[in-house]
Order: sequence, then C-alpha cells, then structure tokens
Amino acid sequence: MKISHQHARFMKKLLICLDFDGTLFDTGRVIFSFPEIVQWGKGGFSKVLEEYYEFSKDEFLPEKFSGFLKAEKSFSVESADRLASRFTEVRERAPELVFEDALFFINQFPKGMLAILTRAHPDWQEGNISASGLRQYFSKVFIVKGKNGKRDVLEKLSVQYGHIIFIDDSPKEIDQVLGVKGVKAILLNRQGVIGRVGPKDLREVLSQVKELLGFG
Repeated sequence: MKISHQHARFMKKLLICLDFDGTLFDTGRVIFSFPEIVQWGKGGFSKVLEEYYEFSKDEFLPEKFSGFLKAEKSFSVESADRLASRFTEVRERAPELVFEDALFFINQFPKGMLAILTRAHPDWQEGNISASGLRQYFSKVFIVKGKNGKRDVLEKLSVQYGHIIFIDDSPKEIDQVLGVKGVKAILLNRQGVIGRVGPKDLREVLSQVKELLGFG
C-alpha cells in the first residue's frame, strides 16, 4: 500500500536515507565483468580497493586508480589506463543498473522524505547519480568522504529530523552509524551472505519501514 501524502505530513520529521552503490544502483553488475577484476575475484578486488584507499588517501576516481595500479601493482601504463577507462561503462549503462526494487521502494514515499547518502568521490558519484535518473526522486543528496562521513551527516540531520531510517548494504557503514540518536540503521543483504542478518531486497526493507511507521 502506497504511503499517502496525508500520512507523510504526520511524518514530516522523518527522513529515509539510502546508500547508492549496492543499495539503489548495481555497480557490481558492470565492474565484476571486467576481465582484470574477474581475475582478482570479488574478494581480491575488495583488497585492492583497500590498498588504493591507503595509497591515495581519497575515495575512488578512475584516473587516480590508474596511477595506483602503475605505482603499486606493476601495471603497465597501457594496462592501467585500459582498466581505468572501463569504469566509464558504469555511467554509460547507468539507467539499466538501477535495481528494480529500488524504484518500487522510492515510489512509495514523497520526495521530501527521501535522501541519498553515499560515500564516494563527488567528481565520480555526481555523474553516476545524474546518469542513473534517480536524483529526481530525492530531496537531498549527500556525497561524503572518509569512514566517518556518513555518521557526521546523520548526526547533523538528527538535529533537524526526529527520526531517520538509514539503509546500506555495507556492514562497516552500518556499524559506523550505530548509536547516532534517532537513527534506525537497516543492513541490506542483497548477496544473501550467510551469517549476515538483513532483508535481501528493498521490498523486504519496505515491510520493515511500514512497521516502524505504524502502517502495518
């Protein structure tokens, strides 16, 4: 049942914040098809990204990733630049990478109740969000850097809003915001990771949100 604008007025002090990559947007469908990343495997690529963050002291940017590969991973100039250039495919295919259940979820709420809260480099993520077509559904978009970025934003928002629901597919990001006053954090478990408790898609999240809001 769609939440009406009349109901929303009663909930005007509520904000629902959703992560972007892996929550609203299936970035992995593209990048895990790259031959170089297939060779690393998902676990290996995650490790490489951690090394990149330590090396660059910054969020992901394809051109900086290329420099990292040349300096730290013994990639040739040609190979590093080729892999970095592949990431443009994310933006080119952006509309088709929006999760179907993401559109279903956000269409249940007025725009004023929705925000994107993503940890990324603004120079990279701004373009991805715009290309996806999702920006029109959200009243606010926060692109933050650093492991405390999301927590800092939620702490500031908690002063303005009585209640915040934060949805993310990263256990680390969920752990980082635990204890923020007025914030209910929901871990999205799209991959069905064994031992990780959480709804498998945003349709299941919607059921939890409706319960929290008292819509039954």
